[in-house]
Amino acid sequence: MPYSVTAMPFAAAIPERLPRPSEQDMATRSLKARIDAIFQVHAQIGAGNAVLGLVILAMLSPEVATTTRLFFVSGILLLASARLGLFLLYRRRWGGLSPISFTWAAAGISFATGIVWTGLFRDTYNSSVSWDLVIGILGIGLTSFTSVLMGIWLPAALAFPLATSLGVSLVYLTHWTPFSPGLMALTWVSFAMIAILAHTIGRSALAELELRLRLTANESRFRLIAEANPIPSAVIRRKDSSFLFANSRLADLLGLKADELLSSKLWNIVARREDRDALTNELRRLDLVENHEVILSPRPGRHLLTHLSLLPLEIEGEEMLMLTVRDVTQDKELQKAQVAARLAAESALTTERRAVEEQRHFLAMVAHEFRTPLSIISTTLDVLDMTADTQSPEKELAFKRIRRATERLVRLIETCLNEDRLGEIGGSLTREPFNLTSLVHKVVQDSRGGSNAPRIEAILHESPLTVTGDKALIKIALANLVDNAEKYTKTDGQVTLRLTPYGDQAVVQVADSGMGIPDSELPRIFDKYYRAPGAKGIAGAGLGLHLVKRIIELHGGRIEAASVLGQGSTFTVRLPLVSGIESGEAPQAD
Repeated sequence: MPYSVTAMPFAAAIPERLPRPSEQDMATRSLKARIDAIFQVHAQIGAGNAVLGLVILAMLSPEVATTTRLFFVSGILLLASARLGLFLLYRRRWGGLSPISFTWAAAGISFATGIVWTGLFRDTYNSSVSWDLVIGILGIGLTSFTSVLMGIWLPAALAFPLATSLGVSLVYLTHWTPFSPGLMALTWVSFAMIAILAHTIGRSALAELELRLRLTANESRFRLIAEANPIPSAVIRRKDSSFLFANSRLADLLGLKADELLSSKLWNIVARREDRDALTNELRRLDLVENHEVILSPRPGRHLLTHLSLLPLEIEGEEMLMLTVRDVTQDKELQKAQVAARLAAESALTTERRAVEEQRHFLAMVAHEFRTPLSIISTTLDVLDMTADTQSPEKELAFKRIRRATERLVRLIETCLNEDRLGEIGGSLTREPFNLTSLVHKVVQDSRGGSNAPRIEAILHESPLTVTGDKALIKIALANLVDNAEKYTKTDGQVTLRLTPYGDQAVVQVADSGMGIPDSELPRIFDKYYRAPGAKGIAGAGLGLHLVKRIIELHGGRIEAASVLGQGSTFTVRLPLVSGIESGEAPQAD
């Protein structure tokens, strides 16, 4: 059973102050709408008849009298102007005349037009050129059949055919031949066919008009229902899927203007034939459609993936459908993008893991292949240094250069291997309590010295400070900081390593009096492989500070850097203590 409009979910929101129009009011509106339609068509037919008359006249032979031609041209042009003038007067309600008076005037003009055409027919009937008669009959026939467009009111539709039928019959009577009775019968049979056709078209047009009037009369109700619906929706005819009402959300979704949407049909904007067949079958079988996936194509090149629903309605005795549409194009595209992104991420992750694994194997091989010759070189240098009785300054300088180069290569390999080990360890590093004070002291002792190295000073807290973590990794981090400070500090400079407690943290500061770091470079110094422009000519691979930061962060700490260009840099490491120590003043970066 089709649902009543009042049973719709949104109907409850319709205020009672919107009364339904009375039957008398509907009759008045119907008459006015019919007259409006008549005059709309009447003005268009007047212009069309004038053009058709001129074309017919140009096709006639010279046997048609000039006076007849002048009479015909002046008549159709005058009557076409009268049609237009009457239309304008009707629009302005001239003289306060009733609308029905204008319709009878329009019928009179149509009747007069038929008389003018009959005058032309009389001369074509008497012409010796048979073509003239054919042209005359053709003109009257075309003009008569166009008048049926006013079939919504029969007097206006039949005025012209009636005038021409009477006029043609009069011509047959005044020019009697044996064929005149048959021609007269044919004329009135044609008139009867035109009348039947006008009546049929008029009834259909009147029914359409009546429905639209009733819908228009209740437009405020229906529009309120449609606009109250947060989902794009419309009311369509069930028999042909043409749109009657549509809310602004549906028009915006389809990218159509309101008049474009109302002049279209649902089945015409369903892109795929299989979708149309599926909708009609489901509607026939279940009497409704719920969330059916359909591709709509309101314009060429525009496609929307939607979920479409159809609910049966009955409006003014005619079966309708409530249409609701939900756009799922973006949802589908998002799902596809998510799947594609996931597959791409999985592929990239697999590739990265493979690359990391290959890199680890390569580093292990490089470490093995390089360590052996470097050990041989270092051992040989020691042997030469011990066995040589005397060395010239040139040889001593060469030995020192070889030793420094060897030590640099060893440190580079150790740094790369430490970076690789750190990647393998991740969050599973060894966490054991150890004495940070003794570890810092050990780092200072193990730091490289010599006549060309800056002086290193250690300022340690008097009480041992204990932290939890991987002792070997923390040692690597602190050794890297000290080594880094030594590399960028001149021989007569100083590196200071200070260890103090602050609250629940152990604070390690490594300060140097070296060249310093520009403020613009400070945010990037912990980036992997990054080296400041001032580091050119100084050994390094840009991994040390990056490695330090990763180790400290893995232990729940943080590292900060401060620097003054030309005066030196200070790196501050903060690590959580195992047990609380009374807070002192927080050490500041120099």
